[in-house]
Amino acid sequence: TRDMVVALDWPYSAKHRETVTKWVDCFAPNVIQIKSRGSAVIDTALVASGEIDAYIQLGIKPWDTAAGSLFIPKCGGRITTPEGSEWNIFNDRILATNGVLHDRILDMIRE
Repeated sequence: TRDMVVALDWPYSAKHRETVTKWVDCFAPNVIQIKSRGSAVIDTALVASGEIDAYIQLGIKPWDTAAGSLFIPKCGGRITTPEGSEWNIFNDRILATNGVLHDRILDMIRE
């Protein structure tokens, strides 16, 4: 079903862009919208608030996700790497979700 809103951004790295393009192909049949605001700070805050269901990105810096990474778990969300590994503030790969859809999104991008 097409029932989720996912945010992602266009990375600087050409290699990362290839991965993001693959993600868009995976998400397209399953989402209402794919948003690109160009701000991890805003998108992680919107995941925490419930306005969007997920934010996924490669090549980010700690200051991009510091605030959101504090709020998302407190609001019932979940953060890992896009591969499903444990995430920390110094990891430049992030999948932040509302928690409910996290495993479903991981399954989509692994296919």
